[in-house]
Amino acid sequence: MPGLFTVTPMSGIAMRDKFLFSCYLWFDIDLPISHQFSFVLSSDQRKNVIKRLSIVSSGISFLPEGNGANNFFLQVVADIYDNMNANYSINSKVFVHKFREETFNLSTYVLTTIKSSQTVDALPRNLLGNCYA
Repeated sequence: MPGLFTVTPMSGIAMRDKFLFSCYLWFDIDLPISHQFSFVLSSDQRKNVIKRLSIVSSGISFLPEGNGANNFFLQVVADIYDNMNANYSINSKVFVHKFREETFNLSTYVLTTIKSSQTVDALPRNLLGNCYA
């Protein structure tokens, strides 16, 4: 049954960067194989499910910050089950920094843009710039 479990990227910013969880090369004669992804907070040691058990072997999610006392590492877990409910767990660690508010202040930007817009029709284009269609 053992295969590979990867998380990419291996480091990122909490609640800003998306992490991809993938399982590869898992095999068992009791098909189908199902996968569940979780993270473990050091404060309670419980598995917090990111993606519920499914035959899909990957998932994408934001993650909370890792434990500051442990260099911001966060334990992530893949639980793999066969059709007979035999299971295998594999762990990995990712480095998840604390989210810091950027120096960019959205509310100041919006107020300044509203004040500088000469017409109501120009407001969406001014706020969204080149993203406006």
